[in-house]
Amino acid sequence: MSEFISGNVGIVRKEDIFCLEISEPDYTTSGYRIIATCYKNNKLQIVHIERGKTFFYISKSFERMKKEIEGIE
Repeated sequence: MSEFISGNVGIVRKEDIFCLEISEPDYTTSGYRIIATCYKNNKLQIVHIERGKTFFYISKSFERMKKEIEGIE
């Protein structure tokens, strides 16, 4: 199992993440996003890990990432 979580937009170490969430589309974006709030180099950062056009697609990716972070196989 990798120590990183990755998607089609970004990559971050699992141990740095303390919040993982799905963001709804707004007028500036064209789809849903998975956002990780983490500490990187002792700074609080918000990282967009993955984007998707449909909620179904992004929710499957979110559940996969959540299981990886929690250590469930």
